[in-house]
Amino acid sequence: VSTQSTWDYYNLKMPGLWDKFNEYADKKELVHIIAEKINVKPGAVLAAILFFVFILVIKGIGNFIIILFLTMILPGYQSFKSLKAQDFETVKKWAKFWTVIGLVVCFYEVFGGFINEIPFMGIIKPILAFLLVRSQGTFAGHVFDNYIGPLFESYESYIDSKLDAAESKEEKKTESENSKLGDLKNIINQAASEEKKIESEHSRFNKDQDLIDQEAKKEEKQEIQHSRFSDGQDLNNQAVKEEKEQDGQHGRFNNEPDTEKVKNEQTKTTISFTLL
Repeated sequence: VSTQSTWDYYNLKMPGLWDKFNEYADKKELVHIIAEKINVKPGAVLAAILFFVFILVIKGIGNFIIILFLTMILPGYQSFKSLKAQDFETVKKWAKFWTVIGLVVCFYEVFGGFINEIPFMGIIKPILAFLLVRSQGTFAGHVFDNYIGPLFESYESYIDSKLDAAESKEEKKTESENSKLGDLKNIINQAASEEKKIESEHSRFNKDQDLIDQEAKKEEKQEIQHSRFSDGQDLNNQAVKEEKEQDGQHGRFNNEPDTEKVKNEQTKTTISFTLL
């Protein structure tokens, strides 16, 4: 009630001014939605927002956020909507806006240290940001059409020649790097091929070594079998020899009685001859 009475008071003092401000605020979609939610006039909502922003700027709180919102987030969203609606006239306006913003950012990055020393620059920067973005970048378009556009046109051929030379140099550099990269790839492929060849030779060597080991095992096995056969043959020969020795001993044992008999006969003969 107090807000409404204050609004009516200033409206009586300055008839028509607040009505126009209220109509202007009602055209803002966000302000209109907030006004309907809290059931107040759109002008009051916009005035509260502006007052809040003013306090932030004065206190130095959120200055960066305000500028970021006005110059980047909001224009970015508006550009998206223009592209989605295929409204090329509006896209053209926002293209001019982004050109101006790009130059402003470059200028500030170079001379920002001096600019910040200017008194009340904390208030001036948000106001300039608001001017650039207002009415879908109309102010930025005016700056582009009257100052930046003619400047670019006067140096267009020079800038294009420098850009083409830089692009050509970059292309040559890219081609040289691609050539070096190709040589490196060839070296890597050659090394991989040599590695495969070495692996193949190593595999063949392993196979040959396996065959050699198998042959050695066969020879060792044959030697073992031959040794066993020789040992068996020696044992057989020894057995035969022992058997022969046993047979010889048995023969001598059998011949010993006959010899004794002969000796007895010879003795008898000798005695008989002596008696005669």
